[in-house]
Amino acid sequence: MKIPIFAPIFLKDSILAQLCPDQDLGDLCESNCKEDLLSCLENCSTAACQEECYLTDVLCETKCPCNIYCPNGCEGCEHPLCNQPSCFEENELEYANCVESVKDKLSTCYDDCTNELEIDCYSACNDESLANIEKCPCMSGCDTGCPCENYTCSGTSRRLTHLGVSWQYPNYPPVFYMTDNMGLSMDTVEYEFVDKYTNSLIYADFAFLRGVLYIFGGDDYEYSVQKMNDDCTIEKVDIRPKYGHRSIAGIETFDDKIWLCFYEYKKCQYFDGETFEIADGRTADDHNYGSLCTGAWLKPAGTDHPVGHAKGECLTLEDGVLTMAGEEGKEIYLLRDLKWSNVGRLLTAVTVPTLVRLDDELILFAGSFTQDVQKMIWNGETIEDVEIIFEQPEEKIFTPIVFESFSNKCKA
Repeated sequence: MKIPIFAPIFLKDSILAQLCPDQDLGDLCESNCKEDLLSCLENCSTAACQEECYLTDVLCETKCPCNIYCPNGCEGCEHPLCNQPSCFEENELEYANCVESVKDKLSTCYDDCTNELEIDCYSACNDESLANIEKCPCMSGCDTGCPCENYTCSGTSRRLTHLGVSWQYPNYPPVFYMTDNMGLSMDTVEYEFVDKYTNSLIYADFAFLRGVLYIFGGDDYEYSVQKMNDDCTIEKVDIRPKYGHRSIAGIETFDDKIWLCFYEYKKCQYFDGETFEIADGRTADDHNYGSLCTGAWLKPAGTDHPVGHAKGECLTLEDGVLTMAGEEGKEIYLLRDLKWSNVGRLLTAVTVPTLVRLDDELILFAGSFTQDVQKMIWNGETIEDVEIIFEQPEEKIFTPIVFESFSNKCKA
């Protein structure tokens, strides 16, 4: 790409920028400074005035996140942009894709300028780029983020955090990362567990209660209870369950309680955030290696699963239950009105996975026998558009903890 002698470049790469956690805001800040610079120069008629414009621009940029006065991004930085992070956190990928597109168009525009002294041509390129930046998510032309009229979003970006430990730990390190529902990114995250409980993530189970993530049991600590804090630490909760628990049993949140059922027994216990209690009643059969979902039926006679269900996943729907994965193969079944029907098929067989629902999107994170992460669409009647969106770094990560998150605040 040709670099014009007088053309300002408003997006830069440097060692400092590569290390800065808030480079997106730094880029935005610098583009705003350059916009002010161009406006200043347009109103200048003397060399002294132009010199003042450039000096003001330098001072403006040095106060930006990831620059001289704010080398750590927004940490300890008083720049106004650091007080407006929510839109950029929720549209991080869309904004980054938009900026890259603007940079590519700017490069092409510069190359089309036939002479390095064609100031008008380069100025027109800059003006076009600044106008295009304003159409990016969270900018003035798309100030609430995706979706918006002035920018075609590639998809609604949703962030997911994955915390998993291979059954071969500690020979293999924990697999902690953040990704998105399109499989376009994977960033390392760092959560701090109580040392001796890290390996309890093998066969651990988890559920949310009133917005708090709780982790129960695991391979070596079946009676452990852990809670996730906002500062990316995992705290041991000094409450002992009535029964031990592992993810080969069932867990579900309903009636403002977390229900844990069927691990080597036929009864359930529930957790209200402070104590465990044993629920009334018991099942007629064992359900070890089964799944737990809630339903509206009261008399489920004759509703045996068509092929059996072990080490798979189930999902509670508004009017039924979906089951998928497990030892019985790739088929996906729907239980509705006390009747089972086949509604789809996975691309890859997998056992002990974790299923996450994001509205109509279902994302199945691999457990054992594969590293494939599969995404599909539930249209209310059948499963559509099954695809593999990426491969996990390791396999044999049994029932990983996966939950929706909005920013990489726990970046390593």
